[in-house]
Amino acid sequence: MVSSGIGADLLTRCSGKWLRFVWNLLRLGRPHFLSGGFLFHALGALMAWYAGAGMNLPALLWGQLAITSIQLMTHYSNDYGDSAADIANATPTHRSGGSRVLPAGSLSPRIAWWVALVCAAGRRRVVALFAALFLALVVRRGPFTLPLLLLSLALAWAYSAPPLPSAASGSPIRAVWAN
Repeated sequence: MVSSGIGADLLTRCSGKWLRFVWNLLRLGRPHFLSGGFLFHALGALMAWYAGAGMNLPALLWGQLAITSIQLMTHYSNDYGDSAADIANATPTHRSGGSRVLPAGSLSPRIAWWVALVCAAGRRRVVALFAALFLALVVRRGPFTLPLLLLSLALAWAYSAPPLPSAASGSPIRAVWAN
């Protein structure tokens, strides 16, 4: 370990930049909005259990992975798609105006775009699309699992990403997500 001199200074600068990058990437994902996905997924699992369905831990975990990935994809693609509007928004609130990471120039909008794509169906495939396929084909939780997750993925992407940015167009989809 380097304790002083040019090497320590370089290490400090590099690790500082890396930590800022990771911190801004986390802020861009708006993790405080993920709690609803955890809460409602758990509530649905508890309702099913109460109605007599057995608790299936793999289904629960893979389902949560799909839900969280879809939510994160929506957050990253929304910040990317709304970056011009977020820059113009002089009075953002906790719920509107995005994460403020892109307007501040802390990260490039292309990073938001690529992270959104990875959350949807990235190279490692341990994200929304893979989780949906795994649930439908391996865990086999029911005939509607795959169609519902794919529909959720498509609608979440259409919320603010091209080619159908519904958030900017004022479509009814926006009203559903806004409430």
